[in-house]
Amino acid sequence: MCVYLNVVDLHDNDLTGTISAQVGSLVRLSVFDVSNNKLSGLISVSLGN
Repeated sequence: MCVYLNVVDLHDNDLTGTISAQVGSLVRLSVFDVSNNKLSGLISVSLGN
């Protein structure tokens, strides 16, 4: 996974499933938009760090 991503914008893609805890390893992430999808489960606390 590329840890240097700044923006992940996957809104309105009809995605299903869960958000991987590995997203928390994106240390430079400033925008993470997965709105308007069908995701489920918990958001890892590592995403807020």
